[in-house]
Amino acid sequence: MNGPAPPRPDVLDPLDWQVFARAYWGRRPVVLRPPAPGPVLFDRHEVFEAAVVAAQHRTSAARAELTVGARLLIDPGDLLPQQEDSTFTCYDRRLVRQLDGQPFALTVRTLHAAHPALWARERAFLAGLWDAVGPPPDGARTTLWHGSHGPGGPGPARDAGFVCVLSGRRRLRVTGPAGAAVAVTEPGDLLYLPPGHAWSAPPAPRPVTTV
Repeated sequence: MNGPAPPRPDVLDPLDWQVFARAYWGRRPVVLRPPAPGPVLFDRHEVFEAAVVAAQHRTSAARAELTVGARLLIDPGDLLPQQEDSTFTCYDRRLVRQLDGQPFALTVRTLHAAHPALWARERAFLAGLWDAVGPPPDGARTTLWHGSHGPGGPGPARDAGFVCVLSGRRRLRVTGPAGAAVAVTEPGDLLYLPPGHAWSAPPAPRPVTTV
């Protein structure tokens, strides 16, 4: 017999930073749905360009890693994004051929350091939040997960964070002190995680992009 379905976090639609700060900040997870049309936290093309910079210019503060199957590649070489790929879609097609369909996961840490326009967009989008709750004391950190592996953070985070789904409808499992929940997200949604919460996602039938 199946047990009860896990609860789902609220969906704040449309996103209102003042409402979010009063009802959710530091308290409980929530899915934030920015109004459309309107500003977005991340532009998919800028995210790809930042991934290319991180992959091809090792002097950048951004760091790119690639996992194939269960192996973290020490020297992924041309399996990392290249300028000639132009988009995540083209990059995915190339890797499907080169890896014979093996699942992969691209991770880029400190993504915003690789692309000034991406960082400017991120700051502008979050300005309303920072006006309401104050800027993050240790600065913002941005990590890209892209691939067919189920992405997930390293465990419960010490600080609050957001998960932005750029492609694909996703079911994200959220765990925290109060138990587990499942957030159903659309492209462009943000999942807010208070301190002490973690997230994970099952493998996807095709590569997805999450920041």
